[in-house]
Amino acid sequence: MKTRNPIDLLTHKRFDVPIKYMYASNLSSDFYKNAYKEHLKVWNDFREGNPKKRGFADFDNSFKSIIDNVVDEPVPVNAEGHVANGAHRLAAALYHKRPINTRNTNHDENYHIECDYKFFIKKGLSQSILKRTALEYAKLKPNTHVICLFPIVHTRIQEVMNIISEYCNIFYHSSTKLNSEGQLGLMKEIYLDDGWANEEGIRRKGNQCFRGNSEVTFVLVDGKNLETIKEMKNKIRALFDVGNHSVHINDTHEETVRITKTVFNDNSIHFLNNRKNNSFPKYKKLMTNMKPNDNEVITGSTVLSLYGLRDCKDIDLIYYNNPPADSHNQYLGTYYKPTLDDIINNPLYHLYYQGFKYVSLNVIKNMKILRNEPKDIIDVQLIEKVKT
Repeated sequence: MKTRNPIDLLTHKRFDVPIKYMYASNLSSDFYKNAYKEHLKVWNDFREGNPKKRGFADFDNSFKSIIDNVVDEPVPVNAEGHVANGAHRLAAALYHKRPINTRNTNHDENYHIECDYKFFIKKGLSQSILKRTALEYAKLKPNTHVICLFPIVHTRIQEVMNIISEYCNIFYHSSTKLNSEGQLGLMKEIYLDDGWANEEGIRRKGNQCFRGNSEVTFVLVDGKNLETIKEMKNKIRALFDVGNHSVHINDTHEETVRITKTVFNDNSIHFLNNRKNNSFPKYKKLMTNMKPNDNEVITGSTVLSLYGLRDCKDIDLIYYNNPPADSHNQYLGTYYKPTLDDIINNPLYHLYYQGFKYVSLNVIKNMKILRNEPKDIIDVQLIEKVKT
């Protein structure tokens, strides 16, 4: 038996563990509970033999018992370091930030090991949960990076993916198409901390990376170290005669989390493709005093400023905990129809950009329709000019 850090056992082969961890970290969240429930439904239809479980309630009660009680029974781990069984125990250990007991096992044991993102895509797990799970993995694993593969790479995409697999473990990937404004917005996101990334530099870099094409693929990986990541990046670039414009890989964990929030969120992609490249002085000044906080969501006219529709006068917020009296929490259940839990935790109701969380454009539109003040009527007209 060996005692190990649970982070070391969180690997790409067990896509289910971050889902279980999310639920363990917030048992009161309907979104996390439903994500946990859905992944069990597609996995085993709420049936397990040892110990015998039949129905969601059996799994739910068993997991809550594991969370509440320290379980010393060792978790079986194979030679490659992947958990073969005991994913709930691992998720609980991650939640409590405590070491976990393990024992060695072999491939002959009838356990779940190949439970990566491909397994859950094939099983039909919803895209929103797949992408939200990728974000949680990025938050938990300090050695993760986001690889951005620009359009030219797609002429040899399988060859590039094979190179990535040689150097890294792929946790998740997805592709999307970005129009010219979306490309510019992406450049501003992934090169946010680069000193050269002014408006002119960003436009020039976007033109060099996209060259009039639209498809980009994002790959979330974990690698051994930054030197290995750079070696892989150079090998990919050597396949294409376009200098540094075929692939981008971030350096720091902070960048990984920030970029993952944006590129694996459908509302964020909608924003990138539908933003107007307008700069509003009041919005810009107000945002300089803000710090990203995942337990706070920016709402109100600030969302219109983000989309480039009009300037705002102030910044309104919805808080997950301890909201001040003048926050937009006072409108939950009246003008805001999604629950507080959904607005904060469910990616269908919010978006990210440059680390900040905003309510989705559809949420703010419906709020303004219901409130129906004169300014809201004008704002709804502005919003309706944006493609849905």
